[in-house]
Amino acid sequence: MTLTRSAEVGDKAAARATAAESAESLFEYMRALGPEETIRRFEQGAPGEYLLIPGLPPPPVVKAVPAGQGVVDVVQLLTGGAPVPDLTAPPNGQVELILDETRTDATAARFGCPRVDLDGDGACATRDIRGRARLVPVYVTIRWRTANGEGRLDAYALIGR
Repeated sequence: MTLTRSAEVGDKAAARATAAESAESLFEYMRALGPEETIRRFEQGAPGEYLLIPGLPPPPVVKAVPAGQGVVDVVQLLTGGAPVPDLTAPPNGQVELILDETRTDATAARFGCPRVDLDGDGACATRDIRGRARLVPVYVTIRWRTANGEGRLDAYALIGR
């Protein structure tokens, strides 16, 4: 893995670099897991849905994490540590998976949906690809606030086998 625990970042450029490195390391990790394991670990409601990026200042608006779900430390996750959710930390990042080939919103459209066959059945009509995914579109949003202002990084990847 390429992610390293950085010191607290103070300027916007350093924060953006930390966020970009975190997103790329997360995608690298997901590629090693493959589509089905990525779904299991990062889908909505899974422990990896909300992320804490060590060294990155908290976001300007803290998203409410569902009760009992917690936030997973990315460094701990990527270095093989048990992804134990922290029930008190504010998340810097959130993972969204596209599991419905028929989805038509802006996020899904970035991946070509609803015209992308994610499960390899030759059609683009499956509403839930769990259990047969060949490709999983992943969207990660990372937010932060430094003394120099607020920042946001949107990163996209296709995880396939």
